[in-house]
Amino acid sequence: MIHSIFGTYDNTMYEQYSKRNTGLDSVIDLSKVVLPSGAYNNRALLSFDLTSISQSVAVGEITNAKYYLNLYTVEAQEVPTTYTIQVYPVSQSWVSGIGKYNNKPETTYGSSWTNRSNSSLSSVEWLTSSFAANTTGSTSLVSGGGTWYTNYNCTQSYNYSTTDIRIDVTSIVSDWLNGTIPNNGFIIKKSQEDENSTDRFTILKYFSCDSHTIYQPKLEVAWEDATFTTGSLTQPTANKAILVYPKNLKQVYKETSKIRINVGVREKFPQITFATQSNYLTVNYLPSSSFYYSIQHADTQETVIPFDDTYTKVSCDSSGNFVKLWLDGLHPERYYKLLFKVEKDGTEEYYDNNYIFKVVK
Repeated sequence: MIHSIFGTYDNTMYEQYSKRNTGLDSVIDLSKVVLPSGAYNNRALLSFDLTSISQSVAVGEITNAKYYLNLYTVEAQEVPTTYTIQVYPVSQSWVSGIGKYNNKPETTYGSSWTNRSNSSLSSVEWLTSSFAANTTGSTSLVSGGGTWYTNYNCTQSYNYSTTDIRIDVTSIVSDWLNGTIPNNGFIIKKSQEDENSTDRFTILKYFSCDSHTIYQPKLEVAWEDATFTTGSLTQPTANKAILVYPKNLKQVYKETSKIRINVGVREKFPQITFATQSNYLTVNYLPSSSFYYSIQHADTQETVIPFDDTYTKVSCDSSGNFVKLWLDGLHPERYYKLLFKVEKDGTEEYYDNNYIFKVVK
């Protein structure tokens, strides 16, 4: 299964505007401004509530999971052809704040490049020296910019490629879940080399938790949950055309639902024989190594859950093939499409017949 949880809050830290808070902005901004005085960088803070994932891990619903951080590009201009994005676990707590970039006067409540929290009563600055073991921070012009644990290597390198972010953060999330380090969220930054360079002016922005779109930051949880027991079922005859279709797909589901969708498989033109039951009612199955599912947004055709040889296998029991979905990983009040892929007789066949359902609050 591939299941997603969405970010709870975030904030961009602007080195050039070192006390400005943008905790309610609709974008996460990793841009850099180069002035005669030097390069001013931006870094982002991003938090996820792992309560539901932790509970599912504890009861054995999720096992041996991989975790991927996903961010989607709003705007990219003058981005170098090669660069690196780094993600670390934040080593100090912080407050997201209620500011926006264009607020006048600027909002300074919450976290910023200088402060990890700030209010009318007190402010707490980020550490800039005397770091605890396995933690650090780094700046170029203005002190601050967050602190993070150093013994993690979660990076994505770009070389003439799309600017979207998808980084394997399994090592970080696993240590949050097992209590090795506290969950203070992620810090997202350019590499030290890219931050220190003064020969580039870049705009690199991503949708934030407050973007009110389908492109909010998400943490993808992937684990192998397919089970396979065929009982007395048989496979379709080799080299025969087949039909694949959901048998019990409803039009509407609640976003908190965990559902099972039974999948029918039969020969398109079964052999006509004398029998007490129609051959069109024969239940066949397809092997897990050749049968996969995917989810798309029905309106945009963008993939939400991709076909994956490990994590989106179609399961089977004595009553036939089936798929399990956790719908709280989909945005509510939107329509989705279920698709199937079958690897059969040396080819890939896709079944997309507008199997559409809606998720509601």
